[in-house]
Amino acid sequence: MASKVPRGSASRHEACFNCSVSGWELQNAVCAAWCFSLMTDCVVHIVDDDEVVLHSAACLVEAAGYTVRCYTSGRHLLDLADLSGVILLDIDMPDLDGLAVQRALASRLPALPVIFLTGHGDDIMEARALEAGAIGFIAKPVHQEVLLNAIAAGFEAARQARRSHA
Repeated sequence: MASKVPRGSASRHEACFNCSVSGWELQNAVCAAWCFSLMTDCVVHIVDDDEVVLHSAACLVEAAGYTVRCYTSGRHLLDLADLSGVILLDIDMPDLDGLAVQRALASRLPALPVIFLTGHGDDIMEARALEAGAIGFIAKPVHQEVLLNAIAAGFEAARQARRSHA
């Protein structure tokens, strides 16, 4: 499951980074994915034990131009030695919950953007996730624009982190 948004003109590339993150619309999120893919491979790692949700999210994210990697378990994600991109993570999973996965990732890769997508979250859980460094906490069902804007913001955060460490 890997695809790219076709390359376009330089003017399209320049335009998307002039948008503010909070004001991006769906087309700008797609544009951001395209632009970021010029710099690196845009991989969104989606972790959810519900295979229907996993497939739906993967189709949406892939259609926006990102490369998608899917995992039905947090342990499968953590088994990877080299991770880059953005993590889209469910909270309530049977083997290892999303907050535990986030803690493990933060100890290895503190700048890796994590966005929670959950049907079982509450205000306390959201506060804990955000305090631990998550860049987003989104309730299911999610509107596609909200999800894609959060992912685009994740790639922007990763780009800024790389820039500040360069």
